[in-house]
Amino acid sequence: NTAWNALLGQRSLELNHVVRNIGGVIETDYHGGRGGAVFRPVDAAKQRKAAYFLTTEGLKTPKALFAPAIVTKLQPEGVVTGATRNAESILRGLMDDGRARRLVEAETLYGRANSFTLGELMNLTFTGTFSELETGAPVDAYRRSLQRAFLRVADGKANGATSDLRMLVREGLRQLARRIDVAIPKSADPTTKLHLADSRKEIERILTTRPGAAAPAPLSLRDLLMGGAKEEAHRHGPG
Repeated sequence: NTAWNALLGQRSLELNHVVRNIGGVIETDYHGGRGGAVFRPVDAAKQRKAAYFLTTEGLKTPKALFAPAIVTKLQPEGVVTGATRNAESILRGLMDDGRARRLVEAETLYGRANSFTLGELMNLTFTGTFSELETGAPVDAYRRSLQRAFLRVADGKANGATSDLRMLVREGLRQLARRIDVAIPKSADPTTKLHLADSRKEIERILTTRPGAAAPAPLSLRDLLMGGAKEEAHRHGPG
């Protein structure tokens, strides 16, 4: 079990190193004011290649590590959750607010033609996470869990991000809803149909939430006691 967890941890670590290339900044320590720019973005082609790898291979379940012959000897349950946790870490890295701001700034400084843009990143992320919509393949339990995790992350960005990420995620969700509407009638797998219909409803909920809206803070014991005291005083009036 220890060796298996170590393998999963190492895989996650290496993939998150790849994530750092996207929106990454290279620092060159020039002395005495000599040389060019101290800070420059990672080459756009390298960022694009990293994003494509992560949204295709990185989000796939490493089936060799989750083979029944292995996992049934290690734990009674939690296999799908464990696989999703690693993939969700990648998604959160790709949809990080700081990373989004750096991509926008690089595009502003160097131009779209010379940059890997935030829009490109979001297109790859949405397409890679829901790749079954175009292929028509059934969505297995691992992927259903991943896609639910993606919608949780997207919810936070669509209704909480303060950068361009918010508008791009909201537009990506609108496009995703249309893709799901096309895919549902074509799917021959009953579980996939239910999952896609549920995802479609979740997208609608996310998009109809007012951006920035927050749930009211829970009342503390002091609030409850003070509220009760005020109500008592109002009922009896001044003595």
